[in-house]
Amino acid sequence: MIKRILPPVLALSIITTGTWLVIHSWNPHLPDDPYRGANAWPPSLGKLKRLVDAVPPVPGARPGLDNAHTTFAHLFEDRYRNHSPAMAVGMRFMTVDSMRLMVPPRMEPWAVNRLALTAFSQARAVFGTAYKVDMYENFIGSPPLKIGELRMTNARTGAIKIVYNYPTANREH
Repeated sequence: MIKRILPPVLALSIITTGTWLVIHSWNPHLPDDPYRGANAWPPSLGKLKRLVDAVPPVPGARPGLDNAHTTFAHLFEDRYRNHSPAMAVGMRFMTVDSMRLMVPPRMEPWAVNRLALTAFSQARAVFGTAYKVDMYENFIGSPPLKIGELRMTNARTGAIKIVYNYPTANREH
């Protein structure tokens, strides 16, 4: 009985898997993801942590706004600015528990989400703090516009919430 059922089941599973692979490997309707593998772009999290840990403390520096945090922000920015194609990403630590993430205008929300989650998780891994991330669109020649925020909603489970609130000026055409 098993010898009669096994070949058709095996053939069906191979055909189904092959069809799924063909459809998902080539789909003209999906945009090319320029951020694919961004977590692997240099510097890696391990190198980032080593470089930040090597920064000597400055006596009298405000907690959360010292050279280690500035170094982290510059290294995070360089990951995207030195990649091809270059991306205008900026980061600043504003207080002991918040940071500002600046992204190019017209960046897709899913890409901003990915950047914010990466900034949040890597800063948390390096400094041990769950930073509030305020997301801004950064325009040349004008002040940045706040478009959203990332907040940890439950420290026990690690649940995160991202909320967008685009200014009215950005929504009217």
